[in-house]
Amino acid sequence: MILSNADIKPSAEADAVDRALCALAGEECVVLIDDLSPTGAATIVAAARTITTTRMATLIRLGSGFVEIGVDYGIARRLQIPIMAGIDLNDTPTVQGEFSGVGVDATTGVSTGISAADRARTARVIASPNSTSADLRRPGHLLPVLISDLAARQPESLRTGALALAREATNVPAAVHCELTSPSRDTEMATMHEAFQIARRNRIPAVTLSSIHVLVGKSWGLNSD
Repeated sequence: MILSNADIKPSAEADAVDRALCALAGEECVVLIDDLSPTGAATIVAAARTITTTRMATLIRLGSGFVEIGVDYGIARRLQIPIMAGIDLNDTPTVQGEFSGVGVDATTGVSTGISAADRARTARVIASPNSTSADLRRPGHLLPVLISDLAARQPESLRTGALALAREATNVPAAVHCELTSPSRDTEMATMHEAFQIARRNRIPAVTLSSIHVLVGKSWGLNSD
């Protein structure tokens, strides 16, 4: 039977989030499904701090290959990752939302920057608290998404949900993610039902965005209800 959001009860939601957090803390992937949108899109997520070449290869194999890394403003400022739209976070530190940044590669330990090993290395460099702007070269092959603190704490999209999960699991606000593609329709992204199937087939924990919005929000004391 294929589960939908209506099939997931509150206790099951909590269990699903717990499994997802444990997986991310243990260097595994999770499937995050947007049950708040009519499209029902889904992405596969790994924590940047601990991502391995094997896990990055899983993201690329099951996803579109367009790999992004969501980071909070603090990491973006420290590593001097600029927003493509030309917004300067130093001039407008309170701007809210999510913004695409200039692609980056690690300065050392990579070759072309495009392989799973290279992109995993770059992700770990970004997530390391000891990294500086000199540890990255621009432009590169891993695509940052800069996410405000408020957006990450009240996740309404797959990008912000992924960051909220990674932050909760590893205490580092950096999440690598890649949108899932349909296993049967070569030019289409996965539907919600296909995402649950992919997760089951590959033994990857699956969690919905609504579960994260409620449960992660409660853990930070941000829900008003």
